[in-house]
Amino acid sequence: MTDVCICSATTVVSEQSFGQSPDVGTSANYAREDHTHVTPSNPVTTITFTDQTENRNAGVLYTNNGTRWMHVIIQIKFNNNTGGIPYQYVNITSDSSNPPTTEVAGPVGELSGNAVALVNTGLEISAYIAPGLNYELNLVSGGGSPAIERWTEFLF
Repeated sequence: MTDVCICSATTVVSEQSFGQSPDVGTSANYAREDHTHVTPSNPVTTITFTDQTENRNAGVLYTNNGTRWMHVIIQIKFNNNTGGIPYQYVNITSDSSNPPTTEVAGPVGELSGNAVALVNTGLEISAYIAPGLNYELNLVSGGGSPAIERWTEFLF
């Protein structure tokens, strides 16, 4: 009779990167100390950042023509340069309609003249836009002057 050692493994193969292939290993030790497991591919290959401040305006229809989701971040400054009590309102709409009608961010502010909503202040509003969908920033001002300070888009 030959003695057979059923030994347990004392080490494992490191698995800390994406895209590894499975491998059953070759060690005779219990649980094959050199075995590996499959790991998922990295779903985020690149994140593309674009400053669109000079190219985008409120009330204009834009489309995410890419194959990746887009994160739109818009910084807006509201000024009261009329001396009155303005109402100011902002939201982002996105869907397949032209113009889009589904509110995906906001509303922020007041849509009536009864309250001071956003006067001499800034805010940031953002939304995720699916591939192929339209999107639009809507600014309503009843006496102030809202201005886009920065408009950025991230594809991921």
